[in-house]
Amino acid sequence: MEGSVFIDFNKLDNGWIYLKRISFDGYGCCELTSNIAALNKVESAEFKKILENDLLDQEALTKIVKKTIALNESFIWADALNEYQLL
Repeated sequence: MEGSVFIDFNKLDNGWIYLKRISFDGYGCCELTSNIAALNKVESAEFKKILENDLLDQEALTKIVKKTIALNESFIWADALNEYQLL
């Protein structure tokens, strides 16, 4: 499979991280606007720590990214998730 996926995250007032939008080559941009599910406090802290460490722990980052996608799966195009193997 060829193509790119771009994912934007944001932070709630309490510091918890959530998936804001996800864009797939060939599908477009899927903006998550309501009823989003955020990572919990511990997962959000781990996500921030990975970013602060210049993304060195790619395995942990992949796990967290896939978790945010799974939490919001019902708001994202199923065919795109399947094609890009993100579940």
